[in-house]
Amino acid sequence: GKLCHRFGFYENTKYPIVWLFAPGASTWNDGVEYEGEKRFIKVKDFLNGWLENQTPDHLRSEVDTSKPIHIQDQATFRKTCQSTSRSCLIALLPPPESEAHESQLEVLKAVKAKHAWSSYPFVFITNPQLQNQVFHHYDMTPVIPHALLITPNTNQYDIFVGAWHAEKLHRFINDLETNMIQKRVKDEQLELKEKKSEFHTDL
Repeated sequence: GKLCHRFGFYENTKYPIVWLFAPGASTWNDGVEYEGEKRFIKVKDFLNGWLENQTPDHLRSEVDTSKPIHIQDQATFRKTCQSTSRSCLIALLPPPESEAHESQLEVLKAVKAKHAWSSYPFVFITNPQLQNQVFHHYDMTPVIPHALLITPNTNQYDIFVGAWHAEKLHRFINDLETNMIQKRVKDEQLELKEKKSEFHTDL
C-alpha cells in the first residue's frame, strides 16, 4: 500500500523482498537490497554487514578476522575480541609444539571457513597460564581442547560441550546464533594477565 508506493515497489515486484532503509530514508535509492537466500543466518549477516559499515572506525576490530588468530596477550585479545560489539569464539588448544595442536587447529579453521560470511573473530589460546585464567573466569572444566563463545558488550557467553569435531562446533555456533541456547552472563569482562618471571641476583 502506502509503504510500497513510497519506496517504489509496485504490483510487478516479485515477493518476498528484503530492503534495508535507515531512518530518514524517503525513496528506494536510499535503501540497500538484500539479494541472498531468505534464511535467518544469511539475512542476519547482511544486517550485521550493514551495521559494520555504519560503525565508527574507533569501534571497529583492528585486526583481520578472516582466519583464527593466536592470542598471546591482553592487548591482542582486546583488539580482536573486546573492541567489537559482535561475538567472539575462543578456542583453548594445546601448545604449538604438541602433536595434537595442528589437527585441532585445523578443526577450528574448518569451522571458520563454514562461517566465512561472519566477520566476528575466531581466536585461540595455547599459553597454559592464560588458559587457566579463561577456565577460572568462566567456571569451565579445565580440559583441552575447549571453546566458548562470548559477546563482550553484554558479557554474555556459553561454553562448548562435546567432542572436538568441526560439525559439532559448527552446530554449537549455529544454535547460539539462532537463540536455541540460552547464554549465560558474567559481571565483568575477562582480562588476560601474564605474570612476569622473577629473577633473583645474588650479591
